[in-house]
Amino acid sequence: MHIITSDKFLVDLHEKHRFPMDKYSILESIVVGKLGKKINLSRAQLADIKLLQLAHSDQYVEKVLTGNLTRIELQKIGFPWSDNLILRARMSVGATIAALSWAKKESVSVSLAGGTHHAKYAEASGFCLFNDVAIATIHQLRADNEARVLVVDCDVHQGDGTAEILENYDRAYTFSIHSARNYPHQKVFGNYDIELSDGTGDVEYLEKLSEGLLRAITKFSPSIIFFNAGVDVHAKDRLGRLKLTTEGLRNRDAVVFELARSCSASVVAVMGGGYGDSAIQIADLHYQTVEQAYNSWRLINYQDTSSNESSGQLS
Repeated sequence: MHIITSDKFLVDLHEKHRFPMDKYSILESIVVGKLGKKINLSRAQLADIKLLQLAHSDQYVEKVLTGNLTRIELQKIGFPWSDNLILRARMSVGATIAALSWAKKESVSVSLAGGTHHAKYAEASGFCLFNDVAIATIHQLRADNEARVLVVDCDVHQGDGTAEILENYDRAYTFSIHSARNYPHQKVFGNYDIELSDGTGDVEYLEKLSEGLLRAITKFSPSIIFFNAGVDVHAKDRLGRLKLTTEGLRNRDAVVFELARSCSASVVAVMGGGYGDSAIQIADLHYQTVEQAYNSWRLINYQDTSSNESSGQLS
């Protein structure tokens, strides 16, 4: 299985900034330490401007790349503008595009970043500049006239940007399960949204996720699924309002991959949000998604899971 990473996912921030930027390097270290040669760890390539323009206006892309953003626009993003920030945003898109390419060949792949679902057609917000999943979705729809792309957004925050950008694409379907009272306060609902009350825990969450995802799959029959596996639904997350346990998160990921296998859809997992007190804890939760992806990949690709492992290397 291919996992896409980059040392450009990191940007220097003030030490008290609430975004846990260190989680990316920690997660990569965990993946290497626990999966090692069982997977192929590949470096992302920088997304070119034409890719960004698939989901964003030319004027918006130009404004972001050149740093011609107003103070209010920068406040909406939540990051100070820098060349490294733009490099990070473009590399995150490149990682999701690469993961898509490998998922089509191997059924499952992972980007160790991505899930920038608040970026709209002409507006950045919520730590999101370019919408990697929306870009990759449109890229796939244009490349394959038979493709049907389902976005499964399990981040605690509703995927407003993705819903807005993909609204008029008939062969794209957006499903979001999220906290009703959390950011963004003005939702942009997609094809199917499930809003959850504050304090929702494992049992109710998993029941509604299973029912909702099964409904979406039955109705839409996807060939490709993008899975935004944000871990900010965890009970200890500072920006979440839900109460999933660590085991509940593991079961959430297992449900998504199991239902994807049931309809023979390829899956691209992206990491999404996570804002706990410890970057190590957040990375551990993200690793559970990577592990579930790997388990699903093995179930699909190998009859005998005790042997026949993929040789891996950093490329």
